[in-house]
Amino acid sequence: MLNTKLDDKLIRSKILSQLLHKSPQSKNTIVIEELDLCLGEARIDLAVINGIAKGIEIKSDKDTLDRLDNQISIYNKVFDVMEIVVGESHLKSAFEVVPEWWGISIVYSTNTSQLNYKQIRKTKINKAKDPLSVIQLLWKKEALQLLEKKNLSSQFKNKSKDEIWDKLLNLFEEKELFTFVNHFLKIRQNWRFVHQLMSNDD
Repeated sequence: MLNTKLDDKLIRSKILSQLLHKSPQSKNTIVIEELDLCLGEARIDLAVINGIAKGIEIKSDKDTLDRLDNQISIYNKVFDVMEIVVGESHLKSAFEVVPEWWGISIVYSTNTSQLNYKQIRKTKINKAKDPLSVIQLLWKKEALQLLEKKNLSSQFKNKSKDEIWDKLLNLFEEKELFTFVNHFLKIRQNWRFVHQLMSNDD
C-alpha cells in the first residue's frame, strides 16, 4: 500500500467496478447511489438491493468521520448488512467506531497507481432493523399497492403517509414488509443513479 490519499469518486468507482463485474447471487440486483433514509435524516452512498438490503458507506481519505455516529444509528435501522469502505487513513478508526456486525473494507492505490479493494472484516446480519424506517422508503403509491393486498387501498387513498405506514405495520409481519420494500425498490422506475446487475444465466 502507498500513502496516496483517495477521494470519494475514486473509491466509489472501484466499489462499483467490483459490484458490476462479479456475478450477484440473485437475479436483478440493483445498486442505488445516494439513497435518502428516514425521511432525509441521512443518505447512504450505495444501497445494494436483491434478496436483502446492503448498505455501503464510503469514507475516503479526504472525508472526516464527524457524521459517522449519526449515520450509523440510521443505517442500522434500514439495512440487513452494512459495509464501510475506507481509505487507508480511516482503517484503524473504522474498527473503533462501527458496530461489530458491519463489514470493513479498504480501497488503496498500489505503486502502479492501480486501485485495489480488500475486505478486512466480513459482514454479519443485522438483527435489529426498524420496520417503520424501512417502509418509509416506499412511495405513497407503492404503500397503497400493499394495502390493496388487503382490499384497503381505496380507504387510505386520501390518508396521510403516517396513517398508511401505521396500518401497514399492523397488517403485515416484519419479514413480509422487508420483502415488499426490496421488491418495490428493485422495480421502481426513474431512479437518478442506479445500476442494474444481472446474473450470468440471464
